This record gives sequence, structure tokens and C-alpha cells, in this order.
Amino acid sequence: MTVEPQALVTWPCLDYIMRVSEVNDFASFFFGVIEARGAIAASMTEQSAELFAIEAEKYAPDSISLERQMVQEILLSRIVESFNHYVSAILSEVFLRRPEMLSAEGQIKVAKILELRTFDEIVRHLVDKKLHELSYSSLSDVRAFIKERTKIDLYRSEDQFKLVQLASEVRNLIAHNDCKINDVFLRRTGATTADLPLRESGKYIIRDDWLHSVIDCLGEIVFSFDNAVAGKFDLDRRNRFGIFSIRH
Repeated sequence: MTVEPQALVTWPCLDYIMRVSEVNDFASFFFGVIEARGAIAASMTEQSAELFAIEAEKYAPDSISLERQMVQEILLSRIVESFNHYVSAILSEVFLRRPEMLSAEGQIKVAKILELRTFDEIVRHLVDKKLHELSYSSLSDVRAFIKERTKIDLYRSEDQFKLVQLASEVRNLIAHNDCKINDVFLRRTGATTADLPLRESGKYIIRDDWLHSVIDCLGEIVFSFDNAVAGKFDLDRRNRFGIFSIRH
């Protein structure tokens, strides 16, 4: 991450930092091996070196091979999922701190109240129910909901929102359509095929510079929102420099 968060952050933000750090560590190791492929091959037998060089070349920085695309898809998916996880987790923190914010979320049956018994269990049930509903909502609907309830916009600009929306839809393509664009993707993003980096098959090409811009953008959003929402709702914060001792 090139964008630095505050020293004190919420647990959901710490979790986000940890998850992204794991992605960065993997990418640094894997692509470090690829960049050092010449030196590594030099220590092998001639036959092994030849086979290794052929395979490693597929993942070279200037390669647009399907193999390098696969790694980029893994990285993007993990990053977007980490962002979604943060949004869900930080909303949970806010609602548990201020349960009255869910007072307009409908009624709860008496039988369910008797089953849950305590007020804390009832609040947790309502929070989980709302977060489950939001998981099926569009990014724009989630954005509107957060702004309505917290009075804080998750995104600092429309450019941020559009980039996150594009990244999220590409992640959906990875999960559901082999990263190949379809009418749903075009409708949701408002893009045309002429605007997009595509293979002949229609597969969206994930380039290094675009992936890095997504990572930086998501970091800016998380760190800015985390600082604002933690201050407004007096959420518990931890020193982010202790993340690895907490993790392990």
C-alpha cells in the first residue's frame, strides 16, 4: 500500500491492512522470483533451466499471457473482497455502538425475541440481518445507505466510486464469467467495448498499473472513512503497528 493510514485505526481497518499486506507479500515474493528467473535458472541443470525459463516467461512484467492474467485475477479478487469485508465489518461496529440507527429496519417477531432472550443478542440479530441484506445491494445503494445513516460519504469523489464500481464488476466477471465481459457488466459500468482492454475472447485484461491504482484507491477510501467514522461514533481503535503481534 502506498497510502498510509492513521496510527490508530479500528479493528476492521487493522484486518483490512493485514489482508492487503498478505496480498502484497505474495505478489512481492511471486514476481520477485519471476524477475530473478535468470539467476535462478543459472543454478539449475540445462534441461531444468530451459523448462523453468519457458514457464517463468509467461509471468514476466510485460506479458499479457493467460497465466499472468490468472495471477492478476487472484490479486484483484482478494483486494475487492477485503474491501467488501471492511465495509461490512465497520458497519457492524457502528450499529453495535448505536443500535438505534436500525430502529427503522422493520419489526422482529415475539418468538424470535424469546429465542434471543437478551438485548445484545437481539441487536446482533438485527445487525446481521441488515448486513446480509446489504450484501445483495448495489454499490450505489450501499453508498446511499451509509451516507443516510452515518452522514459520512464512503467515497470522497465520484472518480473513486467509479473505479471501485469497475473493480467490483471485474471481480464479479472473474467469479461468474471467466473474466469475460457481458451485457450485465456493460450496463452496470456504463462502459462500451471500445473503452475496455479486452482480449479477442472478450476477457478483461487486468494490467499492472490499473491494479495498482485500484489498490491505492481502496486504501484511501478505507483509511479516510475509518478515521471519520471512528471519531464520530467513538469506536474502539488500536495502534496499527501492533497488527502482526495481534495476527500471530
